[in-house]
Amino acid sequence: AILERNGRWALVRVDELASGVGKRFLAAEVELLAILLGNDIHVLHGRCPHRHAPLTDAVVEEDRLVCPHHGWDFELATGRSQGVPGASVARFHAIVEDGLLWVDSDELDRWRRTNVVVFQAGDDIL
Repeated sequence: AILERNGRWALVRVDELASGVGKRFLAAEVELLAILLGNDIHVLHGRCPHRHAPLTDAVVEEDRLVCPHHGWDFELATGRSQGVPGASVARFHAIVEDGLLWVDSDELDRWRRTNVVVFQAGDDIL
């Protein structure tokens, strides 16, 4: 993340996001993946719930993010898997202001407190 201000984290300048390509961030000790698709920006948790594989190299197919390691898919708009019933990745509310993509610090803190993170941000678990 670029900076924290007024209870929010600035992840990136929006003009630095490439359409259909995920970009990884770490904010408030939570791994995030930001994806620009059309006019929408989606921010999801950066790990697949299946074996906690990193989603950094995930592929965007239409409106879904597909894990490059085992093929689990997640709707960008909801975080829910279409192919694996009950599976999902967290989706975080994001806003664009002054050309920056922002996420809420409290939302990240709540997520971190209620989810056990068993791997460090740099770990590649397959």
